[in-house]
Amino acid sequence: MENRIAFDPWIGESVPINSLRPCFYFLLWLTDSNELQFQVAKASRVRYQIYYMKAFTLSICLFLGLSAVVLHAEEVSPGTPDALIHDLYKADYVVFSPADNKELSAKFLADALMQLLILDAKRSEGEVGAIDFDVLSYSQDERAITKFATQSKLEGETAKVETSFENHGERMVITYHCAKEAGLWRIADVSYEDGTSLVKLLKDAGE
Repeated sequence: MENRIAFDPWIGESVPINSLRPCFYFLLWLTDSNELQFQVAKASRVRYQIYYMKAFTLSICLFLGLSAVVLHAEEVSPGTPDALIHDLYKADYVVFSPADNKELSAKFLADALMQLLILDAKRSEGEVGAIDFDVLSYSQDERAITKFATQSKLEGETAKVETSFENHGERMVITYHCAKEAGLWRIADVSYEDGTSLVKLLKDAGE
């Protein structure tokens, strides 16, 4: 019965497959699923060297890819419009319900938008008001957000933060219009791809 062999770059020799170091065994498996049933003896050293070169190259690419994700997260600096929106999606749903939690809402919303939301809550008297959807996903369903990213454009004391993500597999883009109040970024309006504006909805409901 023939012994299955593979090239071990650590010692520079072909060895029985069961003698391979675990890390190289894993890398060989990672490069080509067909190698799960490894070639039996007679496979040349050069061939296995090529497999290991593929494996190490792939490992480096994976490492760099993960590093890029970490660096991307670090690029969202505290106190910026992007950081405000990232924090918004980590907060509770009641951010846009200042009548229920004004202190939390004040950390995210401009005063004018807060007042419009409070007036709408009073008019609705406990019923659904002008906003009958989740502001953060423009949907009436529970959020299932993935692939979240923001891109901001600053114009002096204002900024537009284009927020893209997938919600239940559907691609969405929501734009947060931010403004500085007392030196802090706050959300002044929210607009959607179909032209809907949160401020316009609230103002129209009060007419």
